Amino acid sequence: MKDSFILYKDFKEIFLTLEPEECKKLILTIFEYEETGQEKELDKSLKLAFLPIKIALDKNREKYQKIVERNKLNGKKGGRPEEPKKPSGLIGNPKNPDEPKKADNDNDNVNDNDNVNDNDNINNNKIKNIKHKYGEFKHVLLTDDEHQKLASEYSNYLDLINFLDEYIEMKGYKAKNHYLAIKKWVVRAEMEDRQKNNKVGIIDNKTKESDDIKWQ
Repeated sequence: MKDSFILYKDFKEIFLTLEPEECKKLILTIFEYEETGQEKELDKSLKLAFLPIKIALDKNREKYQKIVERNKLNGKKGGRPEEPKKPSGLIGNPKNPDEPKKADNDNDNVNDNDNVNDNDNINNNKIKNIKHKYGEFKHVLLTDDEHQKLASEYSNYLDLINFLDEYIEMKGYKAKNHYLAIKKWVVRAEMEDRQKNNKVGIIDNKTKESDDIKWQ
């Protein structure tokens, strides 16, 4: 069993949105989940706050298990460092390793046309990377390419965008990349929330039917 685990700096924003008592409960939930693999019963707001952390913990655990398995196969206790890759396009002097490396001759053949093409590519990339605001509260930022990918991958992509938009409005959640946030945890959170609401609707309907029978 591991005696440590990783929490990322981005999670600080999640803790800052919580009240002290909620923050304490979330921290204890994280430790218990990492030690036992069991998730505590949480209310909706804390469950949403815990979900991205849970996903990160699961991924790190999977990576750790792969390293352990690989080390077992290698018959070693520690991981074997990979050999550094030699930078492409550079030529070293095997007789004198300290001698500065020189670029391949092909890299010296740079002309004005290449510079013009590079500038065009930079400008095109800037245009592609412009992010637009989505959602009722306009909190979700996506590029045209990211928005198109979500639309092609998820039939309920508008629900996913609105889910994240409302969560940001409610909790002040911050993320460097909203597209990745949607793919990494919003998809799962939105589905769990929808399933929970459907179960509540079924229970309410059964209760209503039972009341109707009694009145008859």
